[in-house]
Amino acid sequence: MTTVLRLRRAAAGEFVKLARTRSLTWTLAAGVLLAALSVLVGGMVGQSDGSLTSRDVLPLGAAVALPFATAFGVMVFAGEVRHGTLTVLLAAEPRRAVVVAAKTVPALLGGALMGAAAAALSGGAVQVTLGDVPGALFARVLWGSAAAGAFLALFGLGLAALVRNQGAALFVALGYQFAGEELLRFGVRREVADLAERLPITLANGLAMGDPLPDARGIAVVILAAWSLGTVVVGTLAFARRDALP
Repeated sequence: MTTVLRLRRAAAGEFVKLARTRSLTWTLAAGVLLAALSVLVGGMVGQSDGSLTSRDVLPLGAAVALPFATAFGVMVFAGEVRHGTLTVLLAAEPRRAVVVAAKTVPALLGGALMGAAAAALSGGAVQVTLGDVPGALFARVLWGSAAAGAFLALFGLGLAALVRNQGAALFVALGYQFAGEELLRFGVRREVADLAERLPITLANGLAMGDPLPDARGIAVVILAAWSLGTVVVGTLAFARRDALP
């Protein structure tokens, strides 16, 4: 069987597991619903006292949803280690690069779907509460959230392949997402400040929230994709050199 056929068969199996694994579907649903709820609350506050506008409230959904995209990517891989199904999977498909590559497909699509759905519901919540959704901002937030969700899920998958323990992988991924880049910026020299603005979480947040970016948004997506794919490659190489179980 050729590598392409192996990959197609493995990817099809991943979609079946995604549909049947409640923890994964609930992670996606929680990200979408909490994002919409946060925007709804923000819109109600803005409606009552006028302190917040739609431009302030709409990006709140992305800030809530993106950590769930990262966690989803981690769980796509590390959940198999946790439940002991990874060894069964490797018995059916011993090529570890194929196993990881097959998981990138549902990770990307799941993260993109969650980001887009969170942005769409956030737009609806703003429309209901404040009655005004700037079209240009909504378009930026919608496609930016989809791109950021997809590549952060891929980023989480790569970290999970590298660490493998689900608890540790979630701790590393979410710890970095919430505080890692801020700590890296602390005391950073001006000469490397431009690099700090192109780290993955900073780019993902800027894309999803419609904020200004140091580069054109298309270039920012390419840089974010490179970070995520690089993490997957490193994780795959590490996974290929280890036993199936931690």
